[in-house]
Amino acid sequence: LKMHNVAGCEKVVLVCSEEYVRILDRHPAHGNRMKLWESLSRSYGLFESHRIQVVPPVEATREDLLLFHTDEYVDCARDASSSLSQDETKQSQPEKPEGLSSAKKEFGLLDDCAVFNGLYSYMLAVAGGTITAAQALIKGTARISINWSGGRHHSMPGMASGFCYVNDICIGIMKLCDNFNRVLYVDIDVHHGDGVEQAFYYSDEVFTLSFHRYDKGFFPQTGRIMGVGEGDGKFFNLNVPLKEGATDKQYTTLFTKIFNAVTNRLFLDYSQHQP
Repeated sequence: LKMHNVAGCEKVVLVCSEEYVRILDRHPAHGNRMKLWESLSRSYGLFESHRIQVVPPVEATREDLLLFHTDEYVDCARDASSSLSQDETKQSQPEKPEGLSSAKKEFGLLDDCAVFNGLYSYMLAVAGGTITAAQALIKGTARISINWSGGRHHSMPGMASGFCYVNDICIGIMKLCDNFNRVLYVDIDVHHGDGVEQAFYYSDEVFTLSFHRYDKGFFPQTGRIMGVGEGDGKFFNLNVPLKEGATDKQYTTLFTKIFNAVTNRLFLDYSQHQP
């Protein structure tokens, strides 16, 4: 579904740097997840492969975040992060900026998405990693482009959710949409990608396909099979909700049949609309 042909390009871009790993592991729920991933990948020789090009990420800008997120949310995350950083450098606890506590609640910056020192730079880094990966596809320098730390699919335009502070996926897709005729987004996380679905539910530029667990009380309790998109986006959203206990064989059989059907249809539609 690309505007130019990169089929002959076998390079794989892997977005990573030492500083990037350090910033990403600031996430309080991560522990040292990215450092462990980097160490494991290096021990298996991934970084030395002749097919892999390791590319340091660019840092996203505020304007990049605003492609998807609201001004109010971005400003609140920035101010809350700055306030926390100042608190930790002072002996006494300073007074919080008026309204900041209530704003954090309004924008979901509590509980599983609590503010942490360096949050804003973390958001810029995650978004920048996915933008870097997208640019490799746009420029045609790689056939496969990976930002291992990306995929923050729960974040909403004006709210953090489900450990996700920035929806790098939506930002990356918007960059791709400026250069490609259509984007297929495939989500295989156990949780439904509610933030991405909502973003493109009315769009026929992005086909969203999600395989996820769908049970009563299981976060985020979205992704029903009847959710197929609306308006121009009708039938451009496909959910495959699964109950707990699906076997590997059941999952791979479903994925293969459905994924192939979706891609065949999208390529057929694309070829029929070419001059």
